[in-house]
Parts: sequence; structure tokens; C-alpha cells
Amino acid sequence: MKEVFTSEFKSFYKSVQGNEGDKCKYNTRLDTYGCGCQHKCDYCYARSLLNFRGFWDAANPRVADIKKVKRKINHLQPGAIIRLGGNDGLLSAV
Repeated sequence: MKEVFTSEFKSFYKSVQGNEGDKCKYNTRLDTYGCGCQHKCDYCYARSLLNFRGFWDAANPRVADIKKVKRKINHLQPGAIIRLGGNDGLLSAV
């Protein structure tokens, strides 16, 4: 497999407040990939959303720094509900 060099995805954690946040049951999200990935999953909702806005770039994905993700998770309040993006490893790209 070809090695891909990526930029850091720095906005991996976001809470949407106000009118938009009220529309979503899980208004806080944590995504490890930004602007695309190379997995090409048929069930991916992010690809269509980002492609529509001109942000999808599978050739140059941005990936969150896992140390920063872990630090953020360790500081979440007990019982916090967040929506996770990404592949769980059980679903293959089809």
C-alpha cells in the first residue's frame, strides 16, 4: 500500500449550539479524519456532505493527532454523549 503523508486535522472535536444544535440529538462530535479519507466506504455519509461543499479530498486527508484525541476524551465529563465518526474496523470498504 502506498504511504500517504497527511496534514493534521485540528478541529476533530466540535459542539454545535443554538438552533442547529437543537436539531441534533448528538450535537457534539469527534472525528479522527477531516476533508476525506482513502477508505471509499459505500455507506459513508461524510463523503457526500464534504464533496457537496467542495471539501472532500481523499488524496490529501487530514488526520487528528491521536494523543490530542486521547487527551480530549480523558477530559470529558462523565456521561458526556458524543457522536463518533470513522470506521469501527468491523465494516469494510465495500
